[in-house]
Parts: sequence; C-alpha cells; structure tokens
Amino acid sequence: MRTLGLKMPSWVRSVVSFSRSLFKTKRPFKLTKPGWIFILYTIGVGAGAINTGNNLLYLVFGVFLGLLLASGLLSDLSLWRVRVDPLFPESVRAGDPFSIFLQLTNEKKRLPSLSIQVSLEGRIGKTGIVLKKHCPFLSAQGRDQVRIEWTAPHRGWFEGAFVRLSTRFPFGLLEKWWQLKTTLFNQNGFFVTPHVLPLDFSQLPLALAGEDEPSRQWEKGDGSVLQGIHPFRPGDNPRRIHWKASAKRVPAYRGDQGAWLVREMNKDEKEEIVFLCPGPEQSQNLSDEQVEQLASFLASSLVACRRSGYVPKIMAESFVVVHEPAFLALWDPRRTPSPLLKESMGPKVQRGVVWPARSLNVLEAFRVQHLS
Repeated sequence: MRTLGLKMPSWVRSVVSFSRSLFKTKRPFKLTKPGWIFILYTIGVGAGAINTGNNLLYLVFGVFLGLLLASGLLSDLSLWRVRVDPLFPESVRAGDPFSIFLQLTNEKKRLPSLSIQVSLEGRIGKTGIVLKKHCPFLSAQGRDQVRIEWTAPHRGWFEGAFVRLSTRFPFGLLEKWWQLKTTLFNQNGFFVTPHVLPLDFSQLPLALAGEDEPSRQWEKGDGSVLQGIHPFRPGDNPRRIHWKASAKRVPAYRGDQGAWLVREMNKDEKEEIVFLCPGPEQSQNLSDEQVEQLASFLASSLVACRRSGYVPKIMAESFVVVHEPAFLALWDPRRTPSPLLKESMGPKVQRGVVWPARSLNVLEAFRVQHLS
C-alpha cells in the first residue's frame, strides 16, 4: 500500500497492531477434562459427516470447531494486558493468619477481563508455596484488589517467584495461563518471624552486668518524672504551671505569660535488657528442630519483654541487631551470617565494653525452659 501512495486508515492500523501483538504473545494452554470430551465428540461428528456426507453433521462439526477457536481467542483476550501489583507486608509471624493483597489492573480500553485465577507462587527456604485467588470480573481500565489469606508454616524469607494468571473462560474447554515475573515488582518478598508462644517474663533468668543499677531510657512526654522547668510557651498545658516557682520569680501578678514557669516531665523510665545470642561454638550441637525452638523462644522473650515495659536489644556475634524481623527470620547460630542477615545488623560492639543493663543468655535460658 505504500508503493501505491495510499494512506492506511486508522482503524486498519489499529487492527493490524492488535493482531501482531496478539499473535506475538505466548500463553500456554492445556485441555481440561470437559475439553477432551468435547474433542472426542468433535472427532466423532467429523467422522460421521465424512462417512455419511450429511450436511447437517458438517454444520455441527463446523460449530464445534468454531467453539474451540472462540474459546482460545476469548480466553486470550481475558488475560491480555492485565497487570498485577502485589502488596506484601514487611514481616509476619509463623502460625498467625495474615493477608496478602494483589492489585489487578486491566489496561485494556474497552474489553473487560472475566474469570481470572490469580496464583502467587514462591518459596520459604526449600518449601514451595502456591497461593490462589479468583477474580470474577475486572472492568475495562478498572482496578480490583484481591486478598489472599494465608498462614506461614515456618519462619524464613518468603521470596515470590512469579504471579500466574489463568482462566477457563468462556466454556471451560481449555485453561490458558500467563506468568508475570517478580523482577517487575518493587517488593518481591517479606520476612516470616518465628511463632510466638505465651511466656512469663518473671521466669526469665536475667543477669545484671556492668553497673549496680541497670541503664534507663528516658523520653520526653507525659509522665511522673520531673526533668526541669522552662518558661511558658504557646502550646504548653496550663495545668503544668509551677505556681510556687512562678510566684518566687514574679512577686506580683502582672498577667505576663512569659513570667510563668512550666514543669517539663519525662515519660516513665524504661529499663534496657540485652539478649546475648550464642555463636557457632556454643550451638554447634543443636539440631534443626532445636534451632527453630531457640528462635521461637527468643521471639517470645522479646514480646514478653516489651509487654512488661522493658526495652530489648539483641546482640549476636559482637553485632547489635538493628532490623529485628530479618534477624529472627534468618538467624541460625550454627552458621555464619548470610549477606542478607548481615545487612540487618548494626555496628559492632567495641571490645571490652560492658553493657550497663540487664542481660539474658538466650541459650542458657532456653535450656532451662526446655528442661523444665
């Protein structure tokens, strides 16, 4: 058409581009059980039409073939230009139910997507995970958020391998699917921390290290500890005015708010507790089951510590742990830390420094709890 100098109409160009993009996509398919039965019926009708020469059988045979072609075309159109954006949590607990949200976006301008099965496939360590959810209808240029409820079997790093979209629309004769790799996603996984068991904080064998008094952590705010006095500022609570100090400062009341003095309070004190995790030398005889129990004990102790009003800190291999979920999900005291686990640790503790806080030897406390 270019050689004749003719201009291709816009609707012809759109049809040609649509056909090219449609035939370039590779969406595998497989016949379902009804599909195989339908194929056998189609072959039988075709053989009967050839043997008898009956035009009605030829017509039915053509309708059967048309249904097969229509099933493949409509299922392909249903999966075409559908984007999936998974919304993963930062961390979850093993054994506790939680939700994973998948946002589906239909980028087609006029055609809806019908009866789509969304499958999120990944793994935790060596365990393969397949999570499925059905989306019945997705309008043209529309969005829908599906929720997958799941309970993680054990701790680790959940790595999403890919998202698979499949459909049996419209007749259920064949199933066609399309895979989306997680390299297109901003976040392809999350941490699964150990299962938390009910633990009594008073039963933990705490040891006092360093000074006679454990270290305290102070924060400004509503509390019962007086830190100091400062002049009245806009926004201060009038109930905190120190009337005696203000009277001593200003003998006569002159209505000047700047002359008033206000109490500056601290929140209630919080004691720090350091959890000392064992290294490879102390834990080389532990089995896989004992390591999982030790990780669950550490997570349960941290929760019990916070519920009692204390501030926990984890120290492992002379490192102070900064990102707690990553450490609890990947920690194995028998092996050297992995690169992902090292990123969760903060700066090293200087040699010879004594922690002015209560400490807990995790391995010894675990053995005491396990034996009891």
